[in-house]
Amino acid sequence: MALLFFILIASVYITLRSVPFFSRPILVVEEPADGARISGGRGSFRGLTQPEMRLTVNGYEIYSDSEGRFAFSLPFMRGFHILDMRVKTRLGREAKVVRRIMME
Repeated sequence: MALLFFILIASVYITLRSVPFFSRPILVVEEPADGARISGGRGSFRGLTQPEMRLTVNGYEIYSDSEGRFAFSLPFMRGFHILDMRVKTRLGREAKVVRRIMME
């Protein structure tokens, strides 16, 4: 009976610990808002994901810090731009956020 109880507890523990490993990563872009108008030639971006994850923005790599925060700035020419932001787990699960901005 004790062995059966131990197996049940171990199964529940392993299941609960593996759920984040197999789930989709978190990607929250706090700035800029979709459709934002930005001036000055540089766009500043910040947001949140899991700690120490690799984030790509239109192919450029950025890493989150130990708390999962990221911030970066990129130069843009005047006009309309689409930003494709993605974060991917080691197992290939991906979260994607698209922002459309107007550089003035």
